[in-house]
Amino acid sequence: MIQLFLLVLILIALFFTLYLSHYKASQNIKYQNDERWKYIQLKSNQITQKYYEFLMVAVAVLLIFNLFLPIQIHFNLARVLLIIFLCLALGNIVETIALKHLDRRN
Repeated sequence: MIQLFLLVLILIALFFTLYLSHYKASQNIKYQNDERWKYIQLKSNQITQKYYEFLMVAVAVLLIFNLFLPIQIHFNLARVLLIIFLCLALGNIVETIALKHLDRRN
């Protein structure tokens, strides 16, 4: 059951990654790369950058806790890689949502 759930998460991440590149390309053609579209992309990139900064702070805090608290937790390497992949793919989801929201708003 957990494998099906992980497969669905991976497929959602893949969908948003492909959709983001398609959406950017179609909007570049639609708006002919004008100032408004450049501004929307800039704001969307700023939002995505904030997500990645939050992710870095969260990892740093977890590493600090790991240094000072004597808790031994063992993870499978495949599971760690999957978590890293999903966290990075969530950045594409954040950027897609930000682009669509800012495009509707402006």
